[in-house]
Amino acid sequence: MLYSVATSYALRALATLPEGAGFCLARDLSGYLGLPGPFLSKILQALAQGGLLQAVRGPRGGYRLARPAHRITVRQVANAVDGGSTPGGCPLGFTDCGGQRPCPFHGVWCELRERLDISKGGRQLLKGRTGEDIMTLETEGQMIQRVMPDLMGMKNIIAINDEAHHCYREKPSDAADFTDEKGNPLTGDELKEAKARAKKDNEAARLWISGLEIVNRKLGFTRVMDLSATPFFLSGSGYVEGTLFPWTMSDFSLMDAIECGIVKLPRVPVAQNLPNPDEMPMFRDLWKYIRTKMPKKGRGSAEDLDPLKLPTLLKTALEALYGHYEKTYKLWEDAGIRVPPCFIVVCNNTATSKLVYDYISGFHRKNDDGTSTLENGRLALFRNFDESTGNPLPRRGYRDRRGR
Repeated sequence: MLYSVATSYALRALATLPEGAGFCLARDLSGYLGLPGPFLSKILQALAQGGLLQAVRGPRGGYRLARPAHRITVRQVANAVDGGSTPGGCPLGFTDCGGQRPCPFHGVWCELRERLDISKGGRQLLKGRTGEDIMTLETEGQMIQRVMPDLMGMKNIIAINDEAHHCYREKPSDAADFTDEKGNPLTGDELKEAKARAKKDNEAARLWISGLEIVNRKLGFTRVMDLSATPFFLSGSGYVEGTLFPWTMSDFSLMDAIECGIVKLPRVPVAQNLPNPDEMPMFRDLWKYIRTKMPKKGRGSAEDLDPLKLPTLLKTALEALYGHYEKTYKLWEDAGIRVPPCFIVVCNNTATSKLVYDYISGFHRKNDDGTSTLENGRLALFRNFDESTGNPLPRRGYRDRRGR
């Protein structure tokens, strides 16, 4: 179990409220999310007092985010609403969260935790000059009791790891392990980004496999089965990228799975007029051609950059993909399919995703005199603002902000 009901409601509200200009009334938000109005109002007030929301009184007022969404953490929300009290519920709304039915956050809870909240100075004081370090970290057994008590005492346990290419024990790697698709060593920013990505992947893999090893030591596994459409080592794992896991028994490749129709079919913008028909379209590896023109993680904030000044190649690719989406949308609409097709853009960091999001759905540009001017989205079906008033579109805005 993770967070209280109040924190859960707060997270859902924050995921729905708009950034920039335009406010949303508490009663409208309550009706849209299906949450009790008075309770939600108190939560919104607490978030405003905590500096996470901006509140304005009056018929044109309401609430909106006080800062970009990527700068709001779950911990800040919990502190504003519950004062940092002990978590007591799942923010995703699951009634049962445990080892047998884990939620997406569950793996983080498998790390060994401190049983005693003590400062560094207090720890040194209790230790003394020559004493031994006091043991405040929970034991492996205590972690299992906390995370998956329903497995205690069970036998013949089978572990099934989905997306198991993220579960491995890495070996030390060096710069020579990071190469491009032609086998040439990466350098400069490319090498830094590759190492950062490998560090993140390895930490997640280490946590995953360490948790399995703990359960195996304490409870024992009868069998561990890995499922993955790409059962090979990732870049930066210390092994040659693309090398099949030694324990792979059946290799049914991702391309085979796509052709058989058992996984979703990805589409990428490939329509590109080239003088040489044998030349590979740049859209097939777009990032390679625009990476130097995109914002780096931590270098400034996306709100200070101009979404309309995205690289021309990126805008052309977006419009090419959108052109196919628009035709598909019309076909589905004519066929009476009420749920629209999904449009996904994968970005390398939150600064880039904010720029692309604003370009697609629209944003308010701040003027020197304190006013703002609406720059509506360049992809019409995804526009989040009313062209005449500049206010957020109630349902479409909420839907698109949540990626649906």
